[in-house]
Amino acid sequence: MHQKLIDFLQKNHKITMADFIQFALHSEDAYYINKNPFKNSQISHEGDFITAPELSQIFGELVAIWIIHHWELLNKPAKINLIELGPGKGTLLQDILVVAKKFPSFLNSISISLLEINEILQDSQKNILSKYPTIPVKWYKNIDSLLGNIDNIPTIVYSNEFFDALPTNQFQYKKQKWHEVIFTLQNNKITLGYQELQTINNYNFLPLLPTEYDFYEYSLDTINIFTALVNTVLKNTGAMLTIDYGYNEINKTNTIRGFSKHKVLDINEIIQHIGNVDITYNVNFYELCKILQQQNIQYSINTQKQFLENMGLDHRAKILLANMTEAEQNNLYSVLNLLTNENEMGNKFKVLEFICTKEI
Repeated sequence: MHQKLIDFLQKNHKITMADFIQFALHSEDAYYINKNPFKNSQISHEGDFITAPELSQIFGELVAIWIIHHWELLNKPAKINLIELGPGKGTLLQDILVVAKKFPSFLNSISISLLEINEILQDSQKNILSKYPTIPVKWYKNIDSLLGNIDNIPTIVYSNEFFDALPTNQFQYKKQKWHEVIFTLQNNKITLGYQELQTINNYNFLPLLPTEYDFYEYSLDTINIFTALVNTVLKNTGAMLTIDYGYNEINKTNTIRGFSKHKVLDINEIIQHIGNVDITYNVNFYELCKILQQQNIQYSINTQKQFLENMGLDHRAKILLANMTEAEQNNLYSVLNLLTNENEMGNKFKVLEFICTKEI
């Protein structure tokens, strides 16, 4: 893929950060298309990264409680759409369904739609769902196809670490002007560059009163997908839960980085291994909240620590710990620290949620 990008730049001279990420992660033969970023096991530290559902069943159980509670707030509809964005190995879905078995009316109400472009991960998800043959399930590779095929019934959407994998543009304020971060070819080498914006009329999302070397990251794909999902929930009634690392105030720093075998990579390492490493960034929840504000939707945004504690983390942990060996207890304490410590996932991850009980 490295040579493919060189060939592209020889013809087109430049590529934006968003198009670079799209090429690296989502194009033919790209990272998310044909590879399994999770591999086989967190214990052996295989794969490039690990997500909260892979750490402990508690995370999935508490998300399940959130989903079932919101189904109840919707007056327990007989049929609902349950949509997961980027299910990965299917671990989160599996934990949700284990809890759902204790609520037969809810389990019988759901039709599942999964947004997943990776066929290796689809196979893993299908293996999990084979244990639930009565639940209707469909897979989709793009959001338009998914939303165009679901029934007009109450809809609950959830995701964990989905939006951070979408392409984002990046801008930097230099010499009293905004520039877009791009990639060019210098002496046949892929190089980071900057293109001055001649006008900012089309970039009204950029912060006012910037200071020298401020960054701003804006993902049009995230805005479009989130907006489409919000409109669907408003139309059908329903609820939405979005979990990702990010920020809900204007952020002026560079958050783009790579991951390979659990190690953080800088942009030059990403370029060197393009197509073979994950690329991610902190999600701009500030922009997502603006969408909800414009629609006059009441919402809440918390840290992951606050969300898990609100959903009963301490109570559930005590139940699990009571039936564990000392070694298992120590492992769970370690996992709980990762999930809730403010220097780990606890504060770095944000949780955005809303519910709409009346059709608009």
